[in-house]
Amino acid sequence: MTPGADLLGENGSDLAADRARRNRDAPVSGEGVSEQLSEQDQRFEQLLLQLSTTFVSTPASQIDTQIEHALRQVVEFLGLDGGILSRVNADTTERRTTHSWAVPGLDPPPQGLAHAFPWGSKKILAGEIVAVSRLEELPEEAAVDREAAQRLGIQSHVSIPIVVGQAVVGMLSLGSMRCAYPWPDRLIERLQLLAQVFFNALARQQSELETKRQLRFEHLLFELSSKFINLSPAEVDGEIITALRKTIDLLDVDRANLVQLSDDGRLLLTHAAAADGISPFTVQTTVPDLPVLRRLLMSRHVLRLARLPEDLPPEAAPERELFLREGTKSFLGVPLVVAGSVVGGLSLGMIRFARDWPDALVEHAHLLAQVFANALARKQADLSLHHALSEIQQLRERIQAENAYLRQEIAVVHGYEEIIGNSDAVRHVLSQAEQVAPTNSTVLILGETGTGKELLARAIHRHSGRYGRVMVKVNCAALPATLVESELFGREKGAYTGALSKQMGRFEVADGSTIFLDEIGALPLDLQAKLLHVLQDGQFERLGSTRTIKVDVRVIAATNCDLAAAVRQGQFREDLYYRLNVFPIVVPPLRERRDDIPLLVWTFVKELSASMGKSIDTIPRRTMDALQAHPWSGNIRELRNVIERAMILTTGPVLHVELPGSPSDSAPRSDPTGSGPAEPMPTAGPSTAASSSDSALTLEEIERRHILNVLARTNWRVRGKDGAAEILGLKPTTLGSRMHKLGIRRPSNNS
Repeated sequence: MTPGADLLGENGSDLAADRARRNRDAPVSGEGVSEQLSEQDQRFEQLLLQLSTTFVSTPASQIDTQIEHALRQVVEFLGLDGGILSRVNADTTERRTTHSWAVPGLDPPPQGLAHAFPWGSKKILAGEIVAVSRLEELPEEAAVDREAAQRLGIQSHVSIPIVVGQAVVGMLSLGSMRCAYPWPDRLIERLQLLAQVFFNALARQQSELETKRQLRFEHLLFELSSKFINLSPAEVDGEIITALRKTIDLLDVDRANLVQLSDDGRLLLTHAAAADGISPFTVQTTVPDLPVLRRLLMSRHVLRLARLPEDLPPEAAPERELFLREGTKSFLGVPLVVAGSVVGGLSLGMIRFARDWPDALVEHAHLLAQVFANALARKQADLSLHHALSEIQQLRERIQAENAYLRQEIAVVHGYEEIIGNSDAVRHVLSQAEQVAPTNSTVLILGETGTGKELLARAIHRHSGRYGRVMVKVNCAALPATLVESELFGREKGAYTGALSKQMGRFEVADGSTIFLDEIGALPLDLQAKLLHVLQDGQFERLGSTRTIKVDVRVIAATNCDLAAAVRQGQFREDLYYRLNVFPIVVPPLRERRDDIPLLVWTFVKELSASMGKSIDTIPRRTMDALQAHPWSGNIRELRNVIERAMILTTGPVLHVELPGSPSDSAPRSDPTGSGPAEPMPTAGPSTAASSSDSALTLEEIERRHILNVLARTNWRVRGKDGAAEILGLKPTTLGSRMHKLGIRRPSNNS
């Protein structure tokens, strides 16, 4: 039984078919139709009354199904072939079919047919009823409509606008594909009532849906606000994507995206979601340059584009091209504002059909945009805080490591702070240092042991822009091969057996400063590659870590070996050698700058006199000549050690120096000017500190033995005439300090 059979009687289907047959065979005339409608008028009235009553009690969730059911009943009752109910977009005037029914064997009408019927669409939008019994009745100006109807197989149709106030909000259309059909006024009046019933039901449904949607929206806002407060920065992005998906479902849109301003001012798509069946955009991509939309967004305007691309201004060519390529029919853009500044935007898009953007929906989008903006701002603040805390922690570690390094440096007596000499060789070296110091170029200092390579490195650092930070020194030859990597680049806790704590490497300590790699030729081959990477990119990883650390360090390297020869022998990387050899400086040995020896000797004497409490005012000429004539294989370091030993042994104002490998200095003691004949320095027999057998002892041990010898001669009397202090040429307090330092205590049997 057909859906209208209960209203037409037991033979309802036959009556409908008979009516359709008679309509097809009989000529169309108002009188015949009136008589036919009169016969069925009561039944049709009953049908309309039942439908109206049914919609009053139909739940909102079932209204769509009930409308399609009612369309079927009406179409079958009138012997037609199909019917559709459409909504009209108030902003775009586009029609969208919301409900339809067609007899079996006929496909439902496709969307977007309004443009195929321009004459009829114009009349409908003007609020006029369009009733066409036969296509031949269409006027000449409806030629396009006639062709479209013939193409679709439509023989007869009626379209009734649904008007609210003065606006057309929808349309009810019925049609016949098999024959012509008359549309008498009484039938059209009843169809107008039916259309109004449909609209009232849809309005009630819309009202209930809006109420539910408002409740769902308020619940979503509360849910998001609660969640975002307690989320970690790593969880914010995922929750925003989830919220965008809920927004799509709640606001009935096809796409929802978030764009943010990057550091360089570009718009970056950071979050994207799409409805089922629609592909979302790829995140972390740069949004194409859209000057018109960007300008409006940055001025905090809401972008309501209900009909694209028609609603775009003429100058928005890039925007038009983008929307056409993506198939976007409507677009809503709401700025993301934090502390009064635009930081991005929330965009909603429609792909399936065009739609308007009512104020209520825009307000919802505004509130969501504010929630998203606050969440992103809180995430950025948390990340900035974590970054700041990380930097503080790194700075604290670096300061601790730097302090530890400085404590080590303080324990080392550098001897002097300036390069001493007036020879041409020294002047040339200083000229080179002056040229390279202000740059950040790598410097390679070459020279024999003891020539003052470290002193030159300190001079270069002192005259550079990095002097505000301490220069970090690493002696590559003094470090065990197993520890040199962790010393240079640091280690993580547990990086190897015995690594009980995290350690910052010297390169991290030297960030922003200079690192001096002494004896670079002793660096193991496997670490040379890592050092090359630091020189090239300024990056490395701690031992036991995969996190890349970036530093800004100037490298000054020094060596006493022939690196070029080491490269040829395969003991040093060639690429590292060329990286280091950017600006080589060769420090001359002492034998090539003999004119500087007198100045160096007097500098050492003055420095040691202050620390030892002695007063030296004369160095014999013969002694100085011998010093200048000596080959000095140990260079300046050897010279200083010899002068220090002589200062320890000297008891008067005249410095007596015993050169390495010579029996003793024969300078005369009676001539304070040093110009007279030589006078041998007195000795105290084989047990004295000047004995040649002491040459293998350290200077400290020689000094200790000499003091013990003098104390034994004076029966441990320190003060007074002929006391140990007077014999040694020291103040009693100074001698006491030296005894304490050397661990000299009076034996208990002599007390």
